[in-house]
Order: sequence, then structure tokens, then C-alpha cells
Amino acid sequence: LNSYNKSTYRKKLIELKSFKKPVAILEFGCGSYKGAEDKGGSSYDIINWNAQRPEITGGRIKDENVQAAYILDLLKIFLQEGLYAAFVHTFVETHYPADDDNPKYDLDMASFNVIKVYPKGHEKAYIDGHIIPKKSFWAIAKFYGS
Repeated sequence: LNSYNKSTYRKKLIELKSFKKPVAILEFGCGSYKGAEDKGGSSYDIINWNAQRPEITGGRIKDENVQAAYILDLLKIFLQEGLYAAFVHTFVETHYPADDDNPKYDLDMASFNVIKVYPKGHEKAYIDGHIIPKKSFWAIAKFYGS
């Protein structure tokens, strides 16, 4: 779901169900910045990987509420339309580390992770067993807990 298919998304899901087969969404999600909901599955594409240190382009503003709302909106649609399964993308990808001190290098903004990942050597590094839930993690937990 993104800005170009927002008005037709539910209709397309209904069309898929017309084949009388289970419909599963194999991955869905978006980044954690203002505007990511309009880019949907392409919202990760704000990183300049060719810079000396990979960096966020375009002066994005981090907002974990965007990712949480996007995931919840889609989960509600999938439930209402009776889909067989839907898989949030993703729990963790370690190559999108957070940088709380400098938004330019906060690759977590572009990730679909539902937990925050810090690089190796950071006191809260995922590799050392730290799991730091983002707002989307708690939104998903609440959705399935109700």
C-alpha cells in the first residue's frame, strides 16, 4: 500500500479472493519517518549507500508512529477482508543501525524493523542480545492481544 494504489488496494485484495484460494500477504511494512506511509514498500529507498558512511537523504524526520499506524491500518484491512495470512516485514535487519545522535546516519529510519538495532560495539547492540522494541512492535502486540 502506498500513495499510488491507496484508492484501489482493498479492491485488488477482493479480486484476489475471487479465485477461491487462500490469500496471503508475504511481507508488508514501511520505514519510520514522516512520509514513509506514502512510499510503502519503497520507503527504505532513502539511503545513500555510496557515501563514505551510508546516510539518509532528503532531511527526513524520524517518526515511529508512522510505521506503527501503517502496519495497524493494513492489519485491520487484512482482517476485515478475511485474508488467510499476513507477515509483517520485518523483525530485524542488522544493516540498518540506529543513530540517536545524528539523524543523517540514523538508518533505522529507513528500515522496516520493528525493533531498534544498534551497531556492534554500541552498549545496546542487537548482536549482544539487546532487543529494543519500536512503537510498531508494541502496536502489533496490542493488535494480536485484543
